[in-house]
Amino acid sequence: MEDVRYDFEVNTVGTVKLFKSTWPLLRDGDAKKFIVVSSSVGSIAALEQESFPGTAYGISKAALNWFAKKVSVEMKGEGLLVGIVHPG
Repeated sequence: MEDVRYDFEVNTVGTVKLFKSTWPLLRDGDAKKFIVVSSSVGSIAALEQESFPGTAYGISKAALNWFAKKVSVEMKGEGLLVGIVHPG
């Protein structure tokens, strides 16, 4: 449980805080883009295709992906583009 809480705090809650802090700057800027770094380990669809280690990490990245998609849907009218990338 400690790993789940830690990874969720860093990967999900941290990103929510970052968005909340930067949105006023993005809203007033010309290039309204918010990019999050995710991981294929956060893919729910891929769970049946691959066995991923790091359950706590995967949970936190799946939540991050959900948050990023939710922001993209809700802020579309504001002209915000949200990108979800993973380096692997």
